[in-house]
Amino acid sequence: SLSNDPKIIGEFDDNGLITAAEPADYELHLYDARRLDEISKSVFAFAEPPPPRQVQPDYELLEKIASSVNWRYPFEYAVGLQVKSSVSQLTHQNDEFFNIHTADRFAGFERAGRRETDGRAVGTATHLLMKNLPLDKPLNYELVESCLNMLTASGQIAPRLADSIDKQAVLDFFDCASGRTVLQAGPQNVMREWPFTIGISPANAPGEIVIVQGIVDMIVRTAAGLLIIDFKTDRINETQLPERAAVYKLQIDYYARAAEIILKFPVAGRYLYFFTPRKEVKI
Repeated sequence: SLSNDPKIIGEFDDNGLITAAEPADYELHLYDARRLDEISKSVFAFAEPPPPRQVQPDYELLEKIASSVNWRYPFEYAVGLQVKSSVSQLTHQNDEFFNIHTADRFAGFERAGRRETDGRAVGTATHLLMKNLPLDKPLNYELVESCLNMLTASGQIAPRLADSIDKQAVLDFFDCASGRTVLQAGPQNVMREWPFTIGISPANAPGEIVIVQGIVDMIVRTAAGLLIIDFKTDRINETQLPERAAVYKLQIDYYARAAEIILKFPVAGRYLYFFTPRKEVKI
C-alpha cells in the first residue's frame, strides 16, 4: 500500500528501471487475501449512495404541467377549414369533372390521338351540349346533331368527343318529369349553368362562415317554385342509382340552398339525371 500523500513514486531511467523519488516518504505493506477483502468492503461501504431524500410532491405544479401538456387549441376544427371552397370540394372532390369548358382541353384530347374515350372529357362535353341546346325548337335527334356540329365547328368540342356523347340519353332527359317541366316552362324560365357564391356555416364548424362557389346545371322557375336539376355522366347501371344519388345529395342540397337565398324563391324539387343509364332520380 502507499501513503495518501500524492507524490511521485518513482521514474523510469534510461534502462527501464524505476528509481524512487524519495524512498523515505513511502511505506510498503503486504496484505493477505482476507485482509484485502476487508479493505475492499470498507472502500465500497464509503462509496454507497446516501438514502433518497423524501420530497413532498408539488401537486399544484403537477397540475399546471398536465394542463400545459394536454392543452388543445379551442378552434382546432377550423384549422383545416378553407375560407373559400367549391361545392364539389365540400362534397365529392374526385367524383366528377365539374364544368370546365376550355377549347384547349378538347383540342389536346384530339391531338393526343387517344383511341379510348376520356370519361371526364365526355362528361364536360355533354354538359356543354346541355347548356347550348336550343329549347325554343322541337327537340329531336337532328337538333342535337346540329348543336353538336356548331360546338365542334367553333372548337368548343373535339369531333371525337362529340361522337362519344350519348345523343339518345340527351333526348330521353326531356321525356322524364323534370325534362318535361323544362319544356313547359319555356326558355325564359330556364337558367343553365347558373353560377353562385354564398357564405354558409358548415355543419362541422358552427359559427364559422365559408365562402362557397358552385355552378348549377339547370334551374327552372315554375309557379310552384324552383326546380334544381343536376346532370351526371357517371358510368353506372340502374342498380347503382340509389347509391350514387346518395353521394350527390349533399351537393344538390347546397345548390337548393343557394338558389333559395339568392333568387328568394322556394325550391319545389331537386333532380339528378344520369345519362347512363338514362334515368332521373328525385332527391
